[in-house]
Amino acid sequence: MGTEARARLGLIALLFVAFLSFSQVFGDGGYQGPALLGMLLAGGISVASRRLRLPAPAAVGISIAALAWYVALVFEPSATLHGLPTPAAYGNLGSDLADALRHSNVDYAPVPLRTGYVALTVIGLWLVTAAAETATFRWRRPLAASLPVLALFTFALVVGTRAIAPVYVVLFLVTLLAYWGFEWTHRLRSWGRWVPTWEHQKEEQPSSMSGITASLARKMGAGCVAAALFAPILLPGGDGIFAWRDGGNGNGPAVGAGGRIDPLVSIAPQIISQSGSVLFTVTADQASYWRLTTLGHFDGTSWTQVGGEDSGLSGDSIPASAPDEAVSAVAQTYSIKALNADYLPAAPTPTSLHFVGFDQRSQIKTNPGTGDLLFEGFVQNLDYDVTSVVSEPTYKQLSKAAVGDPGAVYIEHPKLSPEVLRLLGRWTSGSSTALAKLVAVQSHLRHFRYSLTSRQVVGGQLASTDYLTKFLTKTRRGYCQQFATAFALLGRELGYPTRVVVGFLPGTRTGGNGTRSAFQVKGTDAHAWPEVYFRGYGWVQFEPTPRADVPATPPTYTKIPKSQLAIGTGTQVGGPTGGKNGAGGPGGAAGAGQRKNISAAFEGRLSAGRKSGTRSQPSAGAPQWQAAFARLAIGLGALALLVLVVIPLLKLGRARRRYAHASGPRDKTVAAFMDFQDEATDMISPRGHSESAPVYVRRVTERRRVPGRDALRLATLYEVAEYGPGGVGEDIATEARRLAGTLKSGLWRSASWWERVLRLFSPRGLTRS
Repeated sequence: MGTEARARLGLIALLFVAFLSFSQVFGDGGYQGPALLGMLLAGGISVASRRLRLPAPAAVGISIAALAWYVALVFEPSATLHGLPTPAAYGNLGSDLADALRHSNVDYAPVPLRTGYVALTVIGLWLVTAAAETATFRWRRPLAASLPVLALFTFALVVGTRAIAPVYVVLFLVTLLAYWGFEWTHRLRSWGRWVPTWEHQKEEQPSSMSGITASLARKMGAGCVAAALFAPILLPGGDGIFAWRDGGNGNGPAVGAGGRIDPLVSIAPQIISQSGSVLFTVTADQASYWRLTTLGHFDGTSWTQVGGEDSGLSGDSIPASAPDEAVSAVAQTYSIKALNADYLPAAPTPTSLHFVGFDQRSQIKTNPGTGDLLFEGFVQNLDYDVTSVVSEPTYKQLSKAAVGDPGAVYIEHPKLSPEVLRLLGRWTSGSSTALAKLVAVQSHLRHFRYSLTSRQVVGGQLASTDYLTKFLTKTRRGYCQQFATAFALLGRELGYPTRVVVGFLPGTRTGGNGTRSAFQVKGTDAHAWPEVYFRGYGWVQFEPTPRADVPATPPTYTKIPKSQLAIGTGTQVGGPTGGKNGAGGPGGAAGAGQRKNISAAFEGRLSAGRKSGTRSQPSAGAPQWQAAFARLAIGLGALALLVLVVIPLLKLGRARRRYAHASGPRDKTVAAFMDFQDEATDMISPRGHSESAPVYVRRVTERRRVPGRDALRLATLYEVAEYGPGGVGEDIATEARRLAGTLKSGLWRSASWWERVLRLFSPRGLTRS
């Protein structure tokens, strides 16, 4: 294989790794076909333009025109006329791209197979392939060729799932260094044959792969890869780019590490990733959920805090809206060890706070509506006492309580899909009270599956605005954030004010002193749960999450007494009814039709950006273009297979036609030499215009193990037949054909696999001939 072929293979490997990296972006297959075919077309157009000696502007224009035709043909086949794009095709494609950009605000990897996302991937890989080929072989600038590939690869890893990102990084580094090494070898060869890029190499084809520059390049490449992989271990790190050394969450011994709690709670997977290290200890009159912050505003994707003016403390007193009915005071003493948060944990609802040791009340801000303790300082190594007013109603008391009105923000919610509404109706059918309906929802959710690895993949679609429908009717598994969000939104649909709280489970009991118990709270105790507002009792906690790793049991007031069950309230406390998915099964109503977005606010933003009359983009827009691409791929595949079959047949028929058309000994002798020359052209080098037959034969025999005497004899017979005054006899023609066959067999036996491939399938030999 020549140096140019090696450089091209190095570039192909580099581009292929960038292509594979987008598997970290898409949740399901489908982008590979259009992207890979686009890369092949882009590279082929660049190679052909350079071989035809077209100027760079013309090559760029042809490539962009081909790209525009390709994306329209693949993604908008219904708007093409006999394979030619129409203005409507590009208008629809523009809508697809704009829709993808709008959804990118809420979609996260692995993203759904939206038409716009796949089209953008195809366009990016096409442009990067064309730019890299042009920069490498036209401009001879390998670093310039590497930059767009590096940018695209980095983008895929940044927005992707990063599931096996280290593997991709190693592959990219190896292929990048191999490409640089091969390209530099090719450039050195272009400077002249005297440059010894490979040991024992006389011409382009090396007889040994352990060359001077190749050996040096391998050592330099291995050193660079080793430095990239192991240097971070020796460098200081914390919560930044080197946090992977601490188990992926920045909880190691480095400065700034610790149990960082993200208050963001979303129906989309946003796992609160915590280690098993102890974050704080608490001694209290009773076990409780230790809350950090409350979130009441839902934007269709995530929960945020309800706006309000925070105030400071007046002495030890905390201004908070405490419940009136069935309350008891709970005293707690906290010792913060490694908690990294903006809020202090406390049982609901805190009414007084006292710091042990240094007085830090000036750094506390609290919201009277929530009682959250915002701490403006460093939480580590902090001790304080808290007294909270906790409501402890019974099932009977809550059944008679009226639903309160803490504010309109706590009942606002996006429009739920018909599947979710039908499911909610079945779950709460027969429930006569607000509490009974909420308990029914809690009971059904607790029959779902708790999983920290759920990716919410349903039919290849992963849109953030579809999660509630998919969670309730398809996957039926998730973690506390999703359970809390689902309960809160279903509660709001029933008309009850709800909110979501982020904090910790009670933790592990480690002992006690009299009436007080000591609890050790770890990062794995991080939790999110919903609360519902009842008049007189304030915000009442519910527990829909079926955690098994750290038990999260429902409150006692949500357990329906047997007497209530005997009356026949219709409330189901067992598993959900219907199909195995609790919604009529995969073929039921909940699984039929296209899922609607749950986020009215988000859809409002999308609608505002759409022009009137623009077609709507379905969430599962892939099938149409996938079918179109399948037809195109089958057609091009059949054409490629036909070409691979036709070229060897044409080359075989070329030699036979020569001999068949030879009318005498002279023509047969010339045909024999031309047959050998065609073989040598495909497998070694073409004959120059000014080269005589003997000179060409000597050059060929120097580079391949073919009998020099036989080759020179064939060249001599050719010259005698072509230019001799007396001509040649039939015996000379027979000898020439025998020599041509022997030399061709010798060339094939001594050829590499690459030369044999070129011999069989390269059309260059046909054009030269």
